[in-house]
Amino acid sequence: MNSKTENEDFIRQNRQQVKLYRINTSQYELRGIGDLSKKIIYIINTHRQATEDIVDVDLNLNPIVLGNINYFLYTFSLKEKNSIWNYFLPETLTEDIELITRKPSLVVFAFDEKNIFCLVGGSGMQVIKRYLDSDFGLDLYSMIAKVEEDLVLSAKYRGMTGNLAGSTEVYRNEHKLIDTMSFGRIYKEILFEISEAQHKEYFDFISEDKNTALSGFAGSAFQIRSAITFEQTHLLIEKVIEIINTKKPKGLGSFSEIKDNGKIENIYRRSLYEAVRNDMKVRYSDGGYKEGDKEFDFDFGHPTQLLDFYECDIYFVTTKILPEPIVETTNREDVYKKTLQFISETQNLPLLVDFMRFVGGLIVTGIKENKKPIKSPFLDCISCELSDEFNKPIFCIDKKWYKVDENFIEGINNDCSLLMQNARIRKDILPEIWENPKNTDEGDYNLQYLGKPNYLVLDKMLGQNIELCDILFIDESEIYLIHIKKGFDGKIRDLTNQIIISSQRLWNDLKSEKKFIREVYGRYRTSTNHVSSPITEPEFINLFNKKIHFVLAFTSTLQNNKSIFENLRKVKSNIAKFSFIQCVRDMKSESYPLSACEIMSK
Repeated sequence: MNSKTENEDFIRQNRQQVKLYRINTSQYELRGIGDLSKKIIYIINTHRQATEDIVDVDLNLNPIVLGNINYFLYTFSLKEKNSIWNYFLPETLTEDIELITRKPSLVVFAFDEKNIFCLVGGSGMQVIKRYLDSDFGLDLYSMIAKVEEDLVLSAKYRGMTGNLAGSTEVYRNEHKLIDTMSFGRIYKEILFEISEAQHKEYFDFISEDKNTALSGFAGSAFQIRSAITFEQTHLLIEKVIEIINTKKPKGLGSFSEIKDNGKIENIYRRSLYEAVRNDMKVRYSDGGYKEGDKEFDFDFGHPTQLLDFYECDIYFVTTKILPEPIVETTNREDVYKKTLQFISETQNLPLLVDFMRFVGGLIVTGIKENKKPIKSPFLDCISCELSDEFNKPIFCIDKKWYKVDENFIEGINNDCSLLMQNARIRKDILPEIWENPKNTDEGDYNLQYLGKPNYLVLDKMLGQNIELCDILFIDESEIYLIHIKKGFDGKIRDLTNQIIISSQRLWNDLKSEKKFIREVYGRYRTSTNHVSSPITEPEFINLFNKKIHFVLAFTSTLQNNKSIFENLRKVKSNIAKFSFIQCVRDMKSESYPLSACEIMSK
């Protein structure tokens, strides 16, 4: 075998399935560092300072240049301190000997004039994780995807209605990308297959057989799932740069994330601060909202750990400039209002910039026994719908910002109207009129059913810090777990999250030791509600042998109490509509059927 053949065999054998990452050069630590090579040095030095057990550091900052791309290599090794051999071998053999292994790791930084890309090996991800463009792979794929042709092998996503546990779907049959797309589905990862035509157009250098489809991965990274050489990797990076420079992310669904950090910081977040400040002023300085006023439509919850946040026993709000918490409450629904009340009554903040500075330093902490505290900046807990500079709707959901495609509003109205009519339940489930809803709350309405036959008022009767329902209605063969909210606005998002959490907890509980419903009964048994509607624990548990329905109940927020069912298009809150759509679909596929009931009011 001649040397040329041997070299070709060596190159052919030395291939890797490469995942390509991109650094978010606008990340707050890197924002003030202009030169890309200096940003790379900062990332490396930060890692070296933070990691004490790095040995044999090889910091090569003399790049090699291929075409228009510069390559830096950063390598390091970590001591494996708890080697399994220390436990396997007798001490007489290992005495005075330090058995360690060294785990080689690397990051290859590849950059041009605008972008920093990375390849990682070993523990290299820990170097760049905090600086990653978390949607790079998905954005890149959206630029080349053909939604009516590309096949999806699996998809991981979350919904816009709440950051509950994400879902993963695996498709055994041919499933086109367009068939997996729905309102509010935000993809986190996609395993896809692109067509022969796309293979030839974008990645003809990947495989010798260009008349085949190619599979790939898109998430925080982008990957063509074929083993390739370094030369092919370089060509891949060149192609990625070409795509980025000539195309724009299209968004895979109705929502697309806004990535313009300048607009987010200088326009959108400022608008959010202003909306919160105005809400505080009306509530605590101007005597509250008057009839016909448009209230600030929002939802409040932890942006990334919503379920854990719901289950907390106590909540604190703290600020850097005051030694004690400014709010302490066991009711998460009070956190927002009590915080604004404190600011209004104790702080002199005449200008918006003063308000922004104070609120920007607020931290919300939730604590549950025997668990690590959950923390978030106060503003990041607010989800709402605002308008952009062109008066088009934008959504702040779980501290990220989204815009919608042109057909979103029409589509969401059609979908919500159809699902709401199909989910509509008979009126005699909740026959009581909600008197004066402007000056009464859900708790006041719930008490109207206290002592009535076939009703149990379980409002605030928590099990494992989860509310099973507000009112339980008992029929001959069915029970209805009714969750109630005043109005049909952004707070419906909170209600639908409660329903999903409650239904999932109940579904699992009934297949095990029934600790959840026993705990709910325990709270009910010691409450004054039990005096009006007594029931034994065995009788209570036996109720769940009946067919179970969950019910989302609400009052009208429209002028003159016009029906939501009949006038859905007049409802302004797109978050409420979408939350309802998503909840109906999630409940149908995962647990119990969901019905909707409109409570009459006057």
